[in-house]
Amino acid sequence: MRSVARRSLALPCALALPIAIAVPASAHPAFPPGIQPVYREIGDWLIACDNTRQCVAKYVLGDHDDDTNPYDEDAGIVIERAAGPAGDLSVDVTSGYGFDPITLRIDDAMPRHRPQWQRSDENRGASIDGDDALAFVRELRDAKTASWSGEGHTSRVPLRGLAAVLIAMDEAQGRIGNVSALGRPGTRPAASTPAPILPPIIRQGPEPAPLANPAALAGTVRRLQARALAAHECDREAGVGDSADPLDASSAIVLLGCGRFAYQSSVLAFVVPRASPGKARLLVLPDPLPSTPPDPESRGEYVEGSYDAARRVFGEYAKGRGMADCGSAQEWTYDGTGFRLSSLTLQQRCGGGPGDWPTLFRTRAQPSPDEARHSSPAR
Repeated sequence: MRSVARRSLALPCALALPIAIAVPASAHPAFPPGIQPVYREIGDWLIACDNTRQCVAKYVLGDHDDDTNPYDEDAGIVIERAAGPAGDLSVDVTSGYGFDPITLRIDDAMPRHRPQWQRSDENRGASIDGDDALAFVRELRDAKTASWSGEGHTSRVPLRGLAAVLIAMDEAQGRIGNVSALGRPGTRPAASTPAPILPPIIRQGPEPAPLANPAALAGTVRRLQARALAAHECDREAGVGDSADPLDASSAIVLLGCGRFAYQSSVLAFVVPRASPGKARLLVLPDPLPSTPPDPESRGEYVEGSYDAARRVFGEYAKGRGMADCGSAQEWTYDGTGFRLSSLTLQQRCGGGPGDWPTLFRTRAQPSPDEARHSSPAR
């Protein structure tokens, strides 16, 4: 598989993200200053906090476990916490079989605080929140394993690294040393926790006029860009995966089907002057998850790349492996002058549900003035 399909697995444990997104015209910051997402894998756990300080900690069975839990590949524990002094907290336990949460043990002993679990998913899941979740997580923090049983099976989840993950979550949310902290509580009041951060607003560009003949434009660009297709070793049949959509009053975005991989494909993306297809140029959106070292041969090529003209959103969806239990998904919104990163989800460690990857960056969409005017109620 060529390197363009590697995007979701090239990330170091300490997330380092670029500060700019390349655009057809001008550049914009990818992230507001001082608000950086957090992604780390520690021991058997991972932590992800987005740009609003919302956090999730997950255990997923993966190759790193050396099959320590071979009887229940779906065993998992997810701890989620909202930002701010209130900081809603929840714990979800999942299994590949039905189980009774009363069988949950921490280091093979009954929890000191007996939570009131809510069952779900035909008894293959159970959840708690509030004070029950707080007491349960703090007890997990100091233990080595959690286990439960049902239908003749026993699942055992290792907790190596969880204590450090909880401290990282407290740090990201500004809870270190206060009574609401999970990993390192103290005497300061919960009210000392910083307030949640609103996601930044991403403005959609104006709705452009439709293209006269999208199929013909895509065909012309494919013919004129034969050298770029060859350089990227594109092997998809001509016309398969090709598309053309209006970008703005003077430009279009053209996607040409390129690579065929075991379980996904890629496109080459071009920004094309409507009146001069011969001046098409690759759309290069610097990857928030760059390879090390950078791979110049993948510039302008996107795994499962697509463009939603109605939303002015370009997206990439890169599975780490066929079952999609790891990978990354990114979206960029065109604001009329360039593309800005508008969402990012990532899970580097493989395990858990397909596409169930933590969010690292989120935004709020603001319609273009024309669309806002059209959608306003009549007076």
